[in-house]
Amino acid sequence: MDVGKKQDVVQSDRSTGNLLKKHNDLIVMSPVVKELTPLSRKLYNVLLKETQRQWAEVLQRTGVPPLVNHVFFGTLKNLLSMAAAKDDDVDGMYKRGAACIKEMEDTRVSWNPVEKNIEEAWGSMHLLSQAKIYKKEKVIHVKWSLPPDIIDRLIDQHSRFTLLNLSQLIKLKTYSSLALYEIVSSYRNHMSTSAHPPEWWASALLPSAVSKREWRKVKNEQLMNAVKDINDLTDLVVEGPIEKREGGLRSPVVSVHFNVRVKPKEVLTKDAPNSTAFSAETTMLAAQAGVSGRSLELILREFPAKGGTISQGALTKMQGRSIDSPDPYFIKAAREIGARDHATTVQDQRKPRLVPADIEEDPAAVADRARMLSLPHDELVALGQRALDAMPPATLGQKLLNSWNLFKSGETPMPTLVRAHALKIFRQEMPTTGDAK
Repeated sequence: MDVGKKQDVVQSDRSTGNLLKKHNDLIVMSPVVKELTPLSRKLYNVLLKETQRQWAEVLQRTGVPPLVNHVFFGTLKNLLSMAAAKDDDVDGMYKRGAACIKEMEDTRVSWNPVEKNIEEAWGSMHLLSQAKIYKKEKVIHVKWSLPPDIIDRLIDQHSRFTLLNLSQLIKLKTYSSLALYEIVSSYRNHMSTSAHPPEWWASALLPSAVSKREWRKVKNEQLMNAVKDINDLTDLVVEGPIEKREGGLRSPVVSVHFNVRVKPKEVLTKDAPNSTAFSAETTMLAAQAGVSGRSLELILREFPAKGGTISQGALTKMQGRSIDSPDPYFIKAAREIGARDHATTVQDQRKPRLVPADIEEDPAAVADRARMLSLPHDELVALGQRALDAMPPATLGQKLLNSWNLFKSGETPMPTLVRAHALKIFRQEMPTTGDAK
């Protein structure tokens, strides 16, 4: 690449603040040797940003681009200050900083394109080609070089790149949330990520090379928490994972994607602790029902203490229904749930026994339960949904709704409380075992 072209691409622009202009080929990295800690991933992005800045300064000062083996430098304290969030223990980070630099030098990763239908890695290399840490006048200094293929993509950014907001990224605490934030940031103006097989996502979001892991475990143990952290702590709202299956609910997942949007400015400037109090399950249900983030935020403002739970209750009622205007329907349903919940609280009623003690202890009931559970899964879901709709709003807690959603996807049995209410409906509409001839 000629000097003029490079000069046109990279300029030292203070107005960009803490944005890293990162080539899309550098977004998805999968460790194949060693593993990366969350701090190392944050610090690596800082090194990339500093590399861009120093490269531009050399080019502007000399008119000649640095060689690909150019050595960049900085103090460990300054580098870590750009990787630290407000509530981070900077002293503790300082003690681990040198180890992170060494970790980057030792860790080899495969780089994968973030675009749709491109699953193969474009390269495999160490994050740093060399690094040196030394102490001078009581200050720890760092020098580093990057592999030529990374330098080329870091500097040549005419085509595909992501403006990565490091001020938002450093708020995240887990490796999976950091990796997912980088990927969805590439689609912040496109509303939806590309779809990839679940294996691709597992490789992209885990901090180390692992043997093939079951997608359900990756989703439940890492991914759902990563989505929640991004929604709670950053400028983005992520909805998903949205899974595609070939066949019924029990068939394998063949592709996964996420919806993504930018939070309104008024939400970002709020100091209220509940301003982003929506779980990953709630945002996923909203995406499936076609309910906008604005409607979710409206309910949260009207019911600050329980807006998240109320919203999820209303969204659960909408599942499986064809609704022409989902936003008005959701708002009305949520307000009704909120009003009933408030009335129950004001009356201070004693909590009724929701499941009669003998409903599943009676032998006939046990037999009827077995008949009910032998129904096809879609029929059992429809019956359970009717039971859920009839249950008192105060019983629709987060744990129950989470269990219900896992049951709907075929991953767990029907929750005990829902099963008990469904059995009552089943016995009312079907002849009981004792009546059957």
